[in-house]
Amino acid sequence: MNTEYFSTPRTPKNYQNTFVCYNCNQPGHKARDCYKTPHKLKQCFQCHRYGHIAQDCTTPNYQFQYTNNTGKSMNHRKAPASQVVQKDVRQTSARSSSNPNTQTRKSTVKHISSDQRIKAHRGNHNTHLEVLANELFCDIFQYLSIGDLLKAFYELNSRFKALVLGHSCLYHLDFDSISKSDLITIFQQHIPLIKNQIVSVRVSDRNYAMKQTKLLVLHGLNLRNFDQLRSFTLCHVRCEQTMDTIMLALSRLSHVTHLKIIKCHSSFNYQESTKLSNIIWSLPKLTHVYLDTEQYKFYCPEKQSLSLEYVAIVGHRCLLHEIARLLTKTPRLCGLSIRHCDLNDNQFFSAPVLSMTTLKLYDIRSRPMLMNLLQTMNNLHHLTVETFYNNFDGYQWEEIITNYLPKLRVFRLKMDIQYIGIMNNEEQTDILLDSFRTHFWLDEHQWFVRCHRKLQLTHSDILLYTVPLLFKNINIDTMRCPYKSTCPTDNI
Repeated sequence: MNTEYFSTPRTPKNYQNTFVCYNCNQPGHKARDCYKTPHKLKQCFQCHRYGHIAQDCTTPNYQFQYTNNTGKSMNHRKAPASQVVQKDVRQTSARSSSNPNTQTRKSTVKHISSDQRIKAHRGNHNTHLEVLANELFCDIFQYLSIGDLLKAFYELNSRFKALVLGHSCLYHLDFDSISKSDLITIFQQHIPLIKNQIVSVRVSDRNYAMKQTKLLVLHGLNLRNFDQLRSFTLCHVRCEQTMDTIMLALSRLSHVTHLKIIKCHSSFNYQESTKLSNIIWSLPKLTHVYLDTEQYKFYCPEKQSLSLEYVAIVGHRCLLHEIARLLTKTPRLCGLSIRHCDLNDNQFFSAPVLSMTTLKLYDIRSRPMLMNLLQTMNNLHHLTVETFYNNFDGYQWEEIITNYLPKLRVFRLKMDIQYIGIMNNEEQTDILLDSFRTHFWLDEHQWFVRCHRKLQLTHSDILLYTVPLLFKNINIDTMRCPYKSTCPTDNI
């Protein structure tokens, strides 16, 4: 190797008081003033000077501002101090044995290496994930699925493992998006360790290749052991034997406050249906229940619940006298949601329901039943109504609300109407819309409606609803038709 540019500066004999350029090796000027190409010079990346490299540099520290030939900063290209010093030590070690003067320089480099390594570590540590507080991680864990959480954090290090298993973090288990292999691993290894931190469980048999309910039974997971369980959701169960097992487990969930049974098929008779209702109404802390078991009728429980506040009955055919019994068995009921409610032998109830503040009625086809319900709930604050072929106009709704619902603040309405014969004309639709343009609708409550009309061969399909639209069961073909609105800013 040519060491001409790396050696100690020499002064020629004939020029005792002049400088020697280490670029062109000519006396009379310094390397930085040399007119020849400076990029070919050997430059120290520590002191930024020409004529030597880093291991020969006598500068006592490494705190320099790196610049290129144009004067711009090059700090973004600088390697960590620990890497630079380690490289210098390796390059210098080959010469340390032959040159005793390098022993002092080597010890200096080692000392600098230790300090710079600590500084570099501290500087980089501020960008690591570990600097965040444990409380923040517990909040982040709430938004992650159990599978992603365990994969990302459980085996990361001892701190995160202890944090995942700690009592300060609560978990919501939704097995719907977890593969079968991961699900088995979670059942066998992780759930026994975090069972006291699980606050909600959602189990679904929607994927027929992976029956989650059977895996629960297979691995002997007893929901009763989940001391902090507050919410349980069961979806798409089609096996009656599995439903029986789940029903038995439900009776032991003494801490659950929210229960959902969604799209679960059962061919229960009166006794079995009543048994399910009794189990639900017997849970001591249950406040919210959502039932959709796809059976033909809902049978009222025989037991009374003093904790239930919100009940949703979907997928059942509810008879009015069953609703009357349900209200007596649920004295603290504040919210009720019903679908497919009909009369039975003209049975009515007249006892006022003072605790009810929220009522949602879907697919209502009986006008007398609707009137009977609304007349007994004078404390309603929120009312949602979906009717079919009940020709209520704005004047009639105004009379009902004024006379029976004086505390109503939120009103959501959707009506599907058919006009036939002499009423099958656009003028009749305008008359219907004008009935919702009174002072009561536009000024007092500011409840605006929109009306679509689809003309058929023998009739007209009318869709009228309050805006904004919050109903899911909508005829798309009718929605595509032009509409008229009572809202002054609602343009077509």
